Amino acid sequence: MEGAGSFGISGEANMALTVGLSGNGSISITGTGGLALTISLSGDGAVSFTGAGGLSLIVPISGSGSFSLVGAGDLRGNLSMDGSWGGASPLSPEGLAQAVWSSLASGNNAAGTMGELLNNSGAGVNPWAVTLEGSYTAADLMRIMAAVLAGKVSGGGTTIETFRSVDDSRNAVVASVDDVGNRTAIALDP
Repeated sequence: MEGAGSFGISGEANMALTVGLSGNGSISITGTGGLALTISLSGDGAVSFTGAGGLSLIVPISGSGSFSLVGAGDLRGNLSMDGSWGGASPLSPEGLAQAVWSSLASGNNAAGTMGELLNNSGAGVNPWAVTLEGSYTAADLMRIMAAVLAGKVSGGGTTIETFRSVDDSRNAVVASVDDVGNRTAIALDP
């Protein structure tokens, strides 16, 4: 059959068929007993088989469309398909893999999650995001050290020394000191 249309066969007992469809349309075959088929579909369309008893198939398909096969009893087939046959459903393994690999990193970056760890990995683990001391990361400790080494300081020679962040946006270190300059209490805001 060439062109556009539908082709349907129903039968009981034994059937041996060779069917070719080129163009757009559908093939529907229903049989009871022995059913042996050679089907060729080239183009766009649908192929549907229903059989009870013995069902043997050779089905080369080229194009895009749908394929459905229902059989009760002995089912044997050789099916080759070439073309586009729809996408994966969202919860299939393929759909889940696609969702994971196409997700935005910014949407998966909550603190303490594997998303954050992956986002920080780059060529290796982001050394600035690693917690080094208590709850302070390497970046926090670097900001504290920079404030003490390069930030503005006030209260020198008094019992409270204040070190400003390098960008002068906050008090990064506030230290209480005794009369000889020993630190007795520290408040940090990295």
